[in-house]
Amino acid sequence: TSDRLSDIDLFRIFGIRMRNVTLSSDLSISTPLITSQKLNFVQTSRPTTAWVDQFNERLIQATGLAIRKLDWSPVLGLSTDHIEIKNPTIYLFRDTTKWPFLHLARVVIRNLKPKFPKLRIRKIEISGLGLVHLHDYSMKQPFKARLTIKQLELSQLNSQRPEQKLKVNLEARLDDYTSLSI
Repeated sequence: TSDRLSDIDLFRIFGIRMRNVTLSSDLSISTPLITSQKLNFVQTSRPTTAWVDQFNERLIQATGLAIRKLDWSPVLGLSTDHIEIKNPTIYLFRDTTKWPFLHLARVVIRNLKPKFPKLRIRKIEISGLGLVHLHDYSMKQPFKARLTIKQLELSQLNSQRPEQKLKVNLEARLDDYTSLSI
């Protein structure tokens, strides 16, 4: 998908494979496995002045994606047991006035229908090393940091049960000096 007004491609997925897809008469879809070889989420199709030069290509990229036991129906929404993102790299930056990815998130949320879709994800995990590059150019001395994610697991995400606590397991390293664990 892409947003022609801002020259941004929202998703690019390469080499996608779906196995044993079932389509029911009520338009429900079910598949035990979806995989892709490469994933880019939010990338500009051409540089603009709103994006800092080294970040004008992407927000998130990964070497692979696997979604296990995906079920979707118009009534029940989306449900999956496991999402695995392989070796992701995330680029977060702030120019002198704003965080561009937050502006994009506001536009997407504003354009959603009034009711947020039903969503249940048993577990999301990062496999391999994940990297987050954070640059904030709004300060007098620009702030730059790198977060290396050794392990990240989020579990029990359910939009229909907001009172249910999201479980988080994070092991990471900030630059070369500080270890983080949640």
